[in-house]
Amino acid sequence: RLQTAAGLRTSSLAGFRAATAELAGALAAELPARRARGEEIVFNLTGGFKALHAVVQAMGARFADRVVCLFEGTDELLEIPRTL
Repeated sequence: RLQTAAGLRTSSLAGFRAATAELAGALAAELPARRARGEEIVFNLTGGFKALHAVVQAMGARFADRVVCLFEGTDELLEIPRTL
């Protein structure tokens, strides 16, 4: 399922913070139950803007089973380690 947050743009720092906080709250509320049902949680970082990538990658380290990205011009999926 695609999860979004209203107001997620970089034109306003306050708006960006509020939207990412909303997104983190929604993920924290929903994903543990999905994982308990045996669902695999995958964050796909393909596309989007740099500021969002950093935030979503951090959320992925906390909430996801896998964090992946598809580079432009290739069909090879890159898996980003959750921890180093």
